[in-house]
Amino acid sequence: MADTLGKDSLVTCPAAVHAQQRPLMQPAFSPARLKEYATVMRDAVVEVTGSWRPGQTIQVEAEAYQIAALAVSKTLVAAPGATQAATVLAKALPDISRGMYARSLVPGEWFAKLPLGVNRRYERQMGIARSQINRVAVHYRNAGIDYEDVLSMVIAMSEKEPDPHQFVYNQALTFLFGGVETTAAALTWTLRLIDQHQDIAARLHSELDEVLDGRLPTHEDIGRLTYTQQVITEALRVFPPAWVGTRKVTKPLQWEEGTIPAGTELLFSPYALHRDPAAFPEPELFDPDRWAPGRVGAAQREGFFAFSAGRRKCIGDEFATNEMTIALAIILTR
Repeated sequence: MADTLGKDSLVTCPAAVHAQQRPLMQPAFSPARLKEYATVMRDAVVEVTGSWRPGQTIQVEAEAYQIAALAVSKTLVAAPGATQAATVLAKALPDISRGMYARSLVPGEWFAKLPLGVNRRYERQMGIARSQINRVAVHYRNAGIDYEDVLSMVIAMSEKEPDPHQFVYNQALTFLFGGVETTAAALTWTLRLIDQHQDIAARLHSELDEVLDGRLPTHEDIGRLTYTQQVITEALRVFPPAWVGTRKVTKPLQWEEGTIPAGTELLFSPYALHRDPAAFPEPELFDPDRWAPGRVGAAQREGFFAFSAGRRKCIGDEFATNEMTIALAIILTR
């Protein structure tokens, strides 16, 4: 992943750099910014679903990807006159994601050099993404305006970096990649689970009818759609989009089977951890009510890793859940 996102992005940077970057980027996901992003999310869902017709067969994964790509790219780049760049970036992401995934499955550098279609498409779209991000970044710097989007914040941070252009590119691509693939997968699995549990679907429709009464959702509605958010959380437990994660041990770690030396690379699986019956009784059961107010205990909170945990927890966790809430509300009511 570092080959694509660079070694200075929020996801790939070492711990000391992360400790500096994270507080600087956190304001991009403040309550005030999230409220503004909700309109962008709603417009993205309406744009994609507006082409759906009764009786039409769609590929849910592809449509969910388009929703997430539009929402993230237009949140990253919100300046007037830059909407075309956001659209181009959204279209480039699928081939970039497939290329990154293929390279992550095959160790070593030789695979990336093979003249395969997945590699050619990856390189072509990476070039397009770099061109668009660099062009918009120049526009932002020349304008000297804070457009209250993620790119504005990244550009402000980049001025202290040895290579500001590369830094902006790496961070922008990190937000694009991290915010699209996982959210699209989560939305796809959630819709599948709802379809398989019609009793839960009926409760969702009842809540949406009561809260929205046929209108489009706003940011203020997100907090009122409590059962919808329970469904999303439970779907993330059953099918976490990031099914495996890594950590490096920074100091010797004692656990029941011995000592893990500092510097050890660890793998952990949210998919497996979410099926621990000690934290989640009847773990294979899709039960949104386990997240109802008053029922969530310490074991559940500590055993939930859909967005990872600790200092490296996903910075866009609330962004993603808000986007999924808005998407579900529109899809299920229209």
